[in-house]
Amino acid sequence: MSFITLLNARRTYSLPHGPLHAVDGVDLRIEAGDYLALAGPSGSGKSTLLNLLALLDDSSAGEHWWRGELVSGAGEARRQQARAGQIGYIFQRCHLIERYTVADNIGLGLNGDLRDAAERQRRIAALLARYGLQHCAGLHPSQLSLGQQQCVAICRAAIAQAPLLLADEPTAHLDARQAAQTMLLLRTLHQSGVTVVLASHDTGIAAHAARIVQLAAGRIVADAEYRR
Repeated sequence: MSFITLLNARRTYSLPHGPLHAVDGVDLRIEAGDYLALAGPSGSGKSTLLNLLALLDDSSAGEHWWRGELVSGAGEARRQQARAGQIGYIFQRCHLIERYTVADNIGLGLNGDLRDAAERQRRIAALLARYGLQHCAGLHPSQLSLGQQQCVAICRAAIAQAPLLLADEPTAHLDARQAAQTMLLLRTLHQSGVTVVLASHDTGIAAHAARIVQLAAGRIVADAEYRR
């Protein structure tokens, strides 16, 4: 059984003008250790598919297997239990908590799993140093630029080195240096054994992955296996 398997998966939204099939009959297998990009224009279903893979949403139809367990239809409580400590997610929107400092926001990615305070601080400092943001550790999100906030959100998703890392347009708000550091970080995590799935409409960003799955209107239209 693959690390993640979707069989004829659908995610349908009921809208006033009729149903919207944001993910429409997708068959997808992801093996442990894959580095995969979901590519396609805005509205092609990339973010919806990522949310299914993250166990944040349930499929409307079809099967979703997560590490050998059928999770489609299992309910939110079971999905939350399954993803706890297993999935890091870089959202398009940063979702930082204003009342927490930058360092504390990043530390949330550890989910309380790391009790060694010194190691916790070492990991936070190392990630901030990657982006040249050491001086921001004690600041709050509103004191940062949008690009800096996105860097903090990336650090939060990466700090635990969960088995699966999902990234939705991870470089959208970043300058060239920050984007390069982010792609290097994803590659480093992948080389350490993390399964990485990113979504991007930018073909240059998607090209960093070893496999590109092209989406259009909620369907897979191409799947280029391990090109490098």
